[in-house]
Amino acid sequence: MEPATPVPDTEDYEGDLTDEELKKLDELILRLKDPSETLPQEYRERRIALRFLRGKKFVVDNAINTMKQHHKVQVTIGPINIQAVGEFLSQGIAQTPPTSRDKEGRKVVFLFGGRLPKHEGDYDRTRMFCYYAENELLTSVKTQRLGITLCGNARGMPLLANMAAGRNIVSTVSNSYPIRVGRILIMNPPWYFRLFFSAISVFMKQKMRDRVKLIKEEELSQYIDMENVPIDFVDGGKLEFDFPAYVLAQYKRAGVDVPDVVKSNLDN
Repeated sequence: MEPATPVPDTEDYEGDLTDEELKKLDELILRLKDPSETLPQEYRERRIALRFLRGKKFVVDNAINTMKQHHKVQVTIGPINIQAVGEFLSQGIAQTPPTSRDKEGRKVVFLFGGRLPKHEGDYDRTRMFCYYAENELLTSVKTQRLGITLCGNARGMPLLANMAAGRNIVSTVSNSYPIRVGRILIMNPPWYFRLFFSAISVFMKQKMRDRVKLIKEEELSQYIDMENVPIDFVDGGKLEFDFPAYVLAQYKRAGVDVPDVVKSNLDN
């Protein structure tokens, strides 16, 4: 079984930086300390600032703009903690086994399309969950550098969920999220999703279009070794990931009781 809690690749957040990158980090911290900047103190911590800087390829202006958007969204959605996201998390819609990476070293987030809620309004919690997951994913310097791969199994995904998921993915991975999305794999896309993607892809930059792959199940192994794919995600997956134990560990780490609705979701 995979361990229930993620383990950072390294605790030395600055050890891999070049001299030029260190200068950029110092420049970012200095600008954040300017009295005209109104971002909270947490963004001025070198460890946090470096997440945004890596995510924006060490372009200081872009990092600051992303910080501002990140803070704006976080203020809107409220406190980000396990109590706020636990029910959504326990539905198993998105799973991030600690050691699952694709063949290029990116962290893999598995999206179970058949578990998505059918009603569009249920997606109000999606951004909150994404911000919570961000803190888990970006404890790893390797993930900060290489980014993530979103791998979705669209089998059984409701039509409205397709539309809402598309909008939420775009809003999450754009200006307010300090993480690189290197590839988006959409497996078993139904015909109406192909039409939807064809319609929105014309508005995407070529670089983003190149990242999105609509694939069949048998093509998944071209991108991710099946040893890194959960056994309940697709036929042929070989990773025994104890997802309920992973969720319960989040509550234990926070020192809070597990709600009955979360227990029920994990039992189903």
